[in-house]
Amino acid sequence: MTGWPIAGIALAAAVLLLPWLTSAGKTSARRIDRLEALETWLRRVADLIGSGHVGLLSAIKESARDAPAGIADEVGTLAQRLRIWEFRAAALTFADDIDDRVGDVAAAGLCVVHQQGSGAAELLDALARQVAAEVAARRTAEAERARRRSTARALLVIWALMFLGFGVVGASTYTAVYRSVLGQSVLAVVLAVVGTAVVWLRRLGDEPPSLRFLRSRSEARR
Repeated sequence: MTGWPIAGIALAAAVLLLPWLTSAGKTSARRIDRLEALETWLRRVADLIGSGHVGLLSAIKESARDAPAGIADEVGTLAQRLRIWEFRAAALTFADDIDDRVGDVAAAGLCVVHQQGSGAAELLDALARQVAAEVAARRTAEAERARRRSTARALLVIWALMFLGFGVVGASTYTAVYRSVLGQSVLAVVLAVVGTAVVWLRRLGDEPPSLRFLRSRSEARR
């Protein structure tokens, strides 16, 4: 109706994609917070074993009562599974629930502690320190990705203001040519290039997937 169908489609796509474009930082921060909660939980289990003279199974079940909020559901589920499951299977499904390489490290460490028996508190403390080092490294990397996301947002705002300025101020000089079919085709190409650049910059700000090394629960049951 306005003679700018491509601009209307682009605006609708931008509105739909806006939550995805702004969610990268939140997703990464949530994942790091979960790993930090995992470190806190491991230290809690180590403290229970060291001070209460209880075994690993009892310590895990006790820790589920006040597990860190980031992994409270996963720890509670682990405690319930340990009542009826074999320890290794429960640990593997716990790693699946965490769904991160650090979760695999924690699950593997718990299996070692369960098999070894002695020195459990010391082993769990060492495991917690390893998780803490990983969390620190990820926070450093996330700070660099945050700068990339800020650059992407700044470019997006500049482009939006530029197109808006052309449309409002230079309607007769700059944008009149885009009212034709050929002009709309050219505009479609221009906006496609801009959209591709925005998506590419957004992906540069994504945390790369964490490569896991433990088998999934379905593979473990074969």
